[in-house]
Amino acid sequence: METNVNEIANALEKTKQHASNFQTFLGINKWIREIENHEMELRSAQSDQSMANVDIQIRINPFLSKIERDVSEYGKLEINFSPPTKLVLRKEKQGQQLLIPSSPSISQIQHSTICSFDIPKGESKCMITGCNMFEDERMIFFDSRDVNKRIVVMNNKGSFIKEIKLTDIPFDVTVIDSNTAAVT
Repeated sequence: METNVNEIANALEKTKQHASNFQTFLGINKWIREIENHEMELRSAQSDQSMANVDIQIRINPFLSKIERDVSEYGKLEINFSPPTKLVLRKEKQGQQLLIPSSPSISQIQHSTICSFDIPKGESKCMITGCNMFEDERMIFFDSRDVNKRIVVMNNKGSFIKEIKLTDIPFDVTVIDSNTAAVT
């Protein structure tokens, strides 16, 4: 702003030297408006504290200071490496090479029981041929035994919710939305 005011003062001096009194008068009116605008900007900057000095301090809670004295370490950083994925290099007909991640063999795959369900027995022993899960984790099972022909709905904890009898033997299911399933 000081630079702008100095430029206006220099322009005024040059105008006085080289222009007529009328031209100088017209120039002064223009410069007065510019000076007033600069003055308003300066007052605004001073009133909204954008030019204020800022002093930032942190006061640590005394409880945290006590913890810092008493605790020798807050934790440990552990780095664990897992074996890299093995890639199999296979050539296609035209000499192109493909990198394919190798999958573990069946003997290397370990299975575990995540959840088990006791599906209520129908008119005879169950024969489950299809199942699926709704978004709310309800499970839907198809009992395809000739005498049963039913859909069994259970919650994610394995508790029975309801049974729907069918006229034909169901084979499989897919979930359409939160309350609809399609049956084959």
